[in-house]
Amino acid sequence: MGNPPDSTNPQKEAALLRLKELLSQGEMAARRGQRGEARRLFREALALDPTNEHAWLWLAYLAPSPRQSMAYLQEARAYHPRSERVRQAMAWAQERLAEAEAAEGAMPTTWREARQPARPPAGRPAPQARPLAQPEAPSRPAPARAMARPQATPAAAPQARATQQPRAPRRRRPSPWLVAGLALLGLGLLVAAVAYGLWAVQRPALPLGPLPTAWPLPTAAVDVGTLRDQANAAIAREDWQGVIPLLERMRAIAPDDEGVRQQLAIAHLRFGLQLVDQDRIDEAIAQYDAAIRLYANDMDLQTARRLAVGYRDGRKAVTEERWDDAIALLEPVYKVAPGFRDVGDLLYEACMRRAQALEEAQQLEAAREAYQQAALVQPDSQEAKAALDRIVAVLTPPTPTPTPPPSKRIEVDISEQRLRAYENDSLVFDWLCSTGIPSMPTRYGDFQILDKMPEAWSSAWSLRMPYWMGIYWAGASENGIHALPILRDGSTLWAGYLGSRVSFGCIVLDTANAATLYDWAEIGTPVKIVP
Repeated sequence: MGNPPDSTNPQKEAALLRLKELLSQGEMAARRGQRGEARRLFREALALDPTNEHAWLWLAYLAPSPRQSMAYLQEARAYHPRSERVRQAMAWAQERLAEAEAAEGAMPTTWREARQPARPPAGRPAPQARPLAQPEAPSRPAPARAMARPQATPAAAPQARATQQPRAPRRRRPSPWLVAGLALLGLGLLVAAVAYGLWAVQRPALPLGPLPTAWPLPTAAVDVGTLRDQANAAIAREDWQGVIPLLERMRAIAPDDEGVRQQLAIAHLRFGLQLVDQDRIDEAIAQYDAAIRLYANDMDLQTARRLAVGYRDGRKAVTEERWDDAIALLEPVYKVAPGFRDVGDLLYEACMRRAQALEEAQQLEAAREAYQQAALVQPDSQEAKAALDRIVAVLTPPTPTPTPPPSKRIEVDISEQRLRAYENDSLVFDWLCSTGIPSMPTRYGDFQILDKMPEAWSSAWSLRMPYWMGIYWAGASENGIHALPILRDGSTLWAGYLGSRVSFGCIVLDTANAATLYDWAEIGTPVKIVP
């Protein structure tokens, strides 16, 4: 392929974009069977870049005859004498040309005779054959040749001098033999044309062979751009299964491209989530494993895999009536993602069955804990409530001691964009904050601090989040309270925007306030978020 235009020149950059568009449109037209349109597009591409190897090869492939294919490939070889693609294409065209010549040699005798030009009458010289038309292909300008000036022969000189004497013109009637000869000649040519048409229709078609795209690629740059366009289109359709092979091909071409690696990990994660929705858990785990091989320390990927494995193994334990194993496997999944398929129903069944077995064995304390666990999973279950009341009535006094309220709590008011912290019902902190944008809002409800990290990393947004305190899960990602996030270049995101809804769902504080709250709050501290 020719040298790309200088990207610093707007006109050349526009020409480069137009060239890529023509090549792409030409290839699509060829694959749809629109050969004429494809040839037009590739010729227009050559008008922009006469050295473009890709266009020459496609024109050779689409040429109406093997001889025209050879003509195009000779032009390509003139520009790219060392190209392996051109060498392979020449071998392909020569093979087609040989097959065409062999097919012509096998033509029936009557047809071959019909194709011969009509013989002229005796004593009349045969007409000179006209040269074959050259293929319709743009080519480099050939050097001009001077045409020889005709010279009169010596024998004709006296006659020429004799004709210099003026004489009156005389009209001559055409000879009847001449008229008859011309008629026979026209009839012969008509018969030859009809015979050749019948032979051309009935002769076997020559195979075209492999597409030019099956020949070695000229450069990786064009392929990466094409693959990136295809991947972006698949991402827009959320076709993650289709995105993955495209990104893998891009990664094979550019293994050091960090952006491709990150997009491939995200595609595996998103495809795994789709497979979970389709109850194809083992396939989802395989996708998570592929993503983890790309980013082994990513928290979201590890969590997604842990949830899928716990759900799969826990469901199997329920089927096999291994209630203790089922609870141990399903409870962590339910705590992190209570909406993960039917994990709530499975956990409830395991808790109830285990509690009933313990009650029958007169292990009432253990049975009460199991019934309580079932009631927490499904608070509206009358079966769990009745069983729990029955066990409690036996084990506890009529007036149990009330549980004291927690001494610390956090409240977030989204309408005011403020975070307030209380200790023993006394306000200790009242700060401006920022919650999620309308398209990714912060969830309302009662939560608690699940975990704390000095600094968390978001692979989806490429952000560092100091003084992280997670409060609830949104799918495979956790939302929480943290300081102003930090970009890769070290700059602070959303500085000066506190008090506005700017985050992706988290609650953002000024860095100093986030550090203070991080030291003050504990895991388990209640967090209430109100509209």
